[in-house]
Amino acid sequence: MKNFKKHKEIRKKLKSAIKKGTLGLIDIGSSKIVCIIIKFSEINKNPKNFDQIDENNRFAYRVVGVATKKSVGIKKGEIIIAEEVEKTIRLVVQQSQKMAASIIDEVVVTFSGGEPISKNLYQEIRTQNQTVSSEDINNLLSKYNFQIYPDNREIMHAMPINFSLDEKTGLTDPRGLVGHTLGLDINLVTIKKNVLENIHQCLQNCQLTLAGIFFSPYISAKSSLVEDELKLGAACIDMGAGTT
Repeated sequence: MKNFKKHKEIRKKLKSAIKKGTLGLIDIGSSKIVCIIIKFSEINKNPKNFDQIDENNRFAYRVVGVATKKSVGIKKGEIIIAEEVEKTIRLVVQQSQKMAASIIDEVVVTFSGGEPISKNLYQEIRTQNQTVSSEDINNLLSKYNFQIYPDNREIMHAMPINFSLDEKTGLTDPRGLVGHTLGLDINLVTIKKNVLENIHQCLQNCQLTLAGIFFSPYISAKSSLVEDELKLGAACIDMGAGTT
């Protein structure tokens, strides 16, 4: 989303849901809408991890509820009849809650519409000392200009691709290394702003709190590609009923 404060607010809600131990996952597709409820089994044993939740953390969980229903009011991954989509979301949430014998308030949503556009950005800075620190990385990230896209689009994902230090590239974590010029390639994915707003509004009307929103092909790649494929490079094709 264009305002990164929204990302931080949503991230806080995700942490809150993990603390509670229960989270809903909703996939909004052109052919079906799916709701999965998961319960975290290890989070209560590691309360110190609450403030360090990122994509590298792995909490044990189990699926306790699942429901699927045919989509109505969605075309090419985008909501075109909000009332019908809300009815379907309510139904799959109710059915999955019944199976799980649990109520959910926060949900993470995936979708595949919005006409995504991907763009690579590069920035570099001089390190403050000879050794790269976390402060250097924060300074580097602050140099990026994320306001380079039209007002009708919002940032969906901003993913670091490659750190470079002087003439060395392909670094995943340059902290602690000696060098003078620190660079970073970022892949920026934007989508149509109104697509996100429609999803958010539907969830609000269903009395659900958005705790995360992701582009389906990104999640497909993260969940299916192994470490070697990610390092060497691979294409992950997400073939859906309305969008591919």
